[in-house]
Amino acid sequence: MRATVLRLRADGKKLTKEQVESTKPSEGVLSLSGYRLDGVPDVRYAATLRGGDSPGAMDLIPALYGATVRAIKGPNMLISGFEVHPRLGLPAVRSKQAWWVRVKGP
Repeated sequence: MRATVLRLRADGKKLTKEQVESTKPSEGVLSLSGYRLDGVPDVRYAATLRGGDSPGAMDLIPALYGATVRAIKGPNMLISGFEVHPRLGLPAVRSKQAWWVRVKGP
């Protein structure tokens, strides 16, 4: 579905209302997909915002893993989870993230 997304955290820390309001939202195709980790029976979800719906479309912002829809109100929803930031030669860093999403259409 087409949507605009505002990221509500930077490096895992909440942005102030002023910071969020001054940020330009990303617009693209939002999807939620299930995945499983080895040895874990539960399905987890990842949220992505891509530039289009073709198989080769690129992510516009880092994917949101362990994604949970926290609230839905009209065309808006709040999704929380974590981003994974790879580091060359070092273990990846996970940081909390939340998205304020406005659905624009199919």
